[in-house]
Formats: sequence, structure tokens, C-alpha cells
Amino acid sequence: MSESETQAVGLDNGNAFTKIVTGYKSHLIFPSVVTPVGNVTKVAGYKFDPSYTDDTGGYLVGDQAIRYSNNLPTPALDSMRYTSDEYRITGMHALKKAGVSQKANIVCGLPIGHVKAHREAVVRAIMAWPKHDPSIRIDRVQILHEPAGAYFDAVLDWNGIIINHLHEVVVGIVDIGGHTIDIAEVRYGKPVIQHHVCVSEGIIHAYRPMLNELLERFKDAPFTVHDMPKIMRDGIVEVHGKQHSVKDLTRKVTKSLTNSVISGIKKMWPGGTGLLRVIIVTGGPADLIADELQKRTETPIEVPQDPSMANARGFYKFAMTLN
Repeated sequence: MSESETQAVGLDNGNAFTKIVTGYKSHLIFPSVVTPVGNVTKVAGYKFDPSYTDDTGGYLVGDQAIRYSNNLPTPALDSMRYTSDEYRITGMHALKKAGVSQKANIVCGLPIGHVKAHREAVVRAIMAWPKHDPSIRIDRVQILHEPAGAYFDAVLDWNGIIINHLHEVVVGIVDIGGHTIDIAEVRYGKPVIQHHVCVSEGIIHAYRPMLNELLERFKDAPFTVHDMPKIMRDGIVEVHGKQHSVKDLTRKVTKSLTNSVISGIKKMWPGGTGLLRVIIVTGGPADLIADELQKRTETPIEVPQDPSMANARGFYKFAMTLN
């Protein structure tokens, strides 16, 4: 990369998982969990190499932090975490792990209800990250509302070129996030931010009761909330080398999540969804509820491939339009 070029980056730094896309088949996902190396208590006397280090110290990030710390911090709520050390460290760790070393053109997102209030503060915060680690250079930061990521993923190719006619119709977007379900509309290629619905029942509100019930059933099992996506998908847990079916629990969680999405859709489009060409549903568990959503919705439901990465992919593709 020459000095004049910039690296397009799609960064979806969520409350549950941090996702980064820097090109076709170049992506990374890890739990948004951070602990200082000095707080590691599970393995006494073992010297850890930090996942990430800057001028504030060394940190374990993601799976390492979950595995080796007894005292993980409670993640900040979405509206509070953008200027937190957790947000900065997970974002910088993602950039480093992805090999982004200079002049990053970062496109990232905020829940639609937070864009107006927090956009400028988030841009300032991210642009200041290199003060802690000058090996990273950030040329520009663009903030979109998170459902827009799924839209651009659907309508753009990897070079940022329009590939279909979705920009000529009305499209609904449902983004199942950690703390919220964001629902928006894109009319003829233009997001309608002033008209949106934010349901405060994101996937974390389904995973936590699921985790509590699993810990009640299997009292000595070392589950955390970050194990819930795989358990929900598999319907099986393994405890002490023995597998147990928990499909009754995953069905209950799926039903609860589906009801929350349908409630948001009805609130967003109280007269029905007949004017929409398609509703794109994204977020980690989107494919698990797509069939049931289709039964209860008049408009075609589409789920992108690997829906957990759709926003980050869309942010990257939008960044390519700016290069």
C-alpha cells in the first residue's frame, strides 16, 4: 500500500461481539470482552502475553479474556460505551489483528436511536485512538446507523458498485443487535432515519434468561453468555463429556425473539408491509427465525449469508464507495 492509499474498513464494534471486514473473505469476529492482564486470576503464576498492548497497558481480549479472568467487567450499555476503554481496546485490537497499519478509512455504525446524539462524539473518540498506539493511522471515520450496513451489504458488491435494483424500491431492514432490535426503511436508496423503531429486547435479553436456566439445570457448568449463540444454534450442550439436548429451551428463546421482531415490525408498519419489496433481517440469529417470520409477514423475508457479519460487510462496501 502506498503512502497515498487508504484501507477501507468496516467495523461493527458491538456490545456482544466486535466484527471487522477489510476485504473479500478478510474478516474477524471476537467477543467484546476486555480485561487488563493484571486482573488475570484463573491461572496463578502463569505469564500471559497480552492480546493487545498500548500506552495504557496490556489486555486480554475476546476469548482469552473470557477464559482466564474471574472478574470480567459488565459491558457498558450501548449509549455509554463509545468513549469507554472497552470500546477503544476492542476496536484497536480488531484493527491490529486485521493487519490495518496505516490510513484506515473506517465506516462503523450506531444503533439508529443513538446516531443523532452520539455520532460526533464517536467520530472524535475513534480519531483519537492512534494517540494510544501510533502504529495505527486513521484517515477518516464515517458513522452510519446500523441497519444501513445490512442494506449496503445487499445492494453493493465488494468494490462498492450497485449490483441490483434494491436502490429503486422500498426496503425494510431489521437488525437484531445485542441490546436492541433496530428497524428502519430505505426508500429508493435513501435511509429514512426520522422514521424508525428501536425495540429494547435485543438478543442479549434472550440469551441471559437462557444462560440462567442452563446454569440452574447444570449447576457446575462453566457457561457464559458468549456460549449462547452456539448453544442456540446446536440445541445441545456438553457437560463433563456428556451431551444433553436443550432444544426445548432453544425453541422457547427462538419463539420469544420472533415475537419481539414481529412486534417491532407491526409498530414500524402498522398498516402492513405491502409497500415493501423485501424485509432484510440481519444479526446473529436471523436465519434461525426467518421461516417463522415469513409465516407471519406478507413481505418476502431475506437473510444475508452469515448474518452476524452483514453490517460489517456493508460498512466495508460503503467505505469502498468513498475511496
